[in-house]
Amino acid sequence: MLDFDPLDDARQRMRALARRHGGKPAERAARTLAEGAAITSRTIEGPDGPVEAFRVRFPDAGTPTKGGIRFSDDASSDEAERLALLMSVKCALLGLPFGGAKGAVKIEPSGLDDAARAELARSYARAFSDIIGPDSDVPAPDVATGTLEMGAMAEALGIAPGEDRAPVTGLPQDKGGLALRTGATGQGAWRVYERLAPDCGAPAKPRIALQGYGKAARGFIDAATKAGATLVAVADSRSLAEDPGGLDPDAIGERKSETGKVGEGGDPDRIIQADADVLVLAAKSDVITASKAGKVKARAIVEIANAPVTRRGYEALEKRGRWTAPDVLANAGGVAASFFEWRAYADPASVDEDAIRTEWGGVLDRACDAVLERARREDLPVHTAAVLVALDQLDPETRPKAVLS
Repeated sequence: MLDFDPLDDARQRMRALARRHGGKPAERAARTLAEGAAITSRTIEGPDGPVEAFRVRFPDAGTPTKGGIRFSDDASSDEAERLALLMSVKCALLGLPFGGAKGAVKIEPSGLDDAARAELARSYARAFSDIIGPDSDVPAPDVATGTLEMGAMAEALGIAPGEDRAPVTGLPQDKGGLALRTGATGQGAWRVYERLAPDCGAPAKPRIALQGYGKAARGFIDAATKAGATLVAVADSRSLAEDPGGLDPDAIGERKSETGKVGEGGDPDRIIQADADVLVLAAKSDVITASKAGKVKARAIVEIANAPVTRRGYEALEKRGRWTAPDVLANAGGVAASFFEWRAYADPASVDEDAIRTEWGGVLDRACDAVLERARREDLPVHTAAVLVALDQLDPETRPKAVLS
């Protein structure tokens, strides 16, 4: 149980960083993010009767808005607002023409078969069809949703490839999706690490401790080990596996598929204490609090999960000389890929996946370079510089045109 309000924590962090380091434009942007959420709640038809659904958007941060939709019985509008706020920051940092959004259906997804999942997604799309669309709000996959649900939503909205930009992203490739979108979050996180590491004194071939072993985590570790990194510890919600000599990601993946666990036992919370160069947080929010920061042995942290480090957690890590590749940069490869899918949907015949992948990498590299330049110039931590670069883009009075459109 957390002893703080996560949404308020995110708002306070934006305001505090703007006040201390950003000046008037950043302060105006932080106020907009604290006050600008548009929250829409509706009841939709679920497989066993009516269920609550909602969509949270920050249209003042950019239009269309962009963000995932999850199926979760403990989803809340406050949680969605925090994640939509972070998405607004992320899109501004990358120069994407989107404001942030997040949506959910309050339902336990584990008992849903594919037909029920698809129908629930169609029901959501129909209920929010006055909000969702290529120029207004563009959902994507999130917790317990994927290409099946996105394809069903696009079908319900009735916008086919070639007719307009995509009404949702994360689509199956035969329905307008891009191959780039698969693995983009994890692969992008490794690219961000490689770009930041030389300036931050981190090794090119680090020893990695990994929390979480979902799609994004697997994309990251596959890219990292291909580049010469070593996985020395991994944890999921039920187990921990460690080997200073190195773990085989494929063997871990097979064990996870067969048993539902990455290890045979152990305390998964000990992953933050693993003897590694880099701790990768790819499982859940609010992992590193002020009290937990003192247990982190790794010199660097990569945030693939959303908001895995709290406001006080950052402060404690700074005091101990740890640096972080923050979520708004490290996990931005997913939304960057979604931008290219959204754009390519209007003209699928002209899609060049190789050229798009090159352009995608350039988006991440430019964001990293802007953050490093700000960090060097003002002697700031990387995570602080990332937020400030984004807030400057979000100032409602002077907001520049998005780099990409």
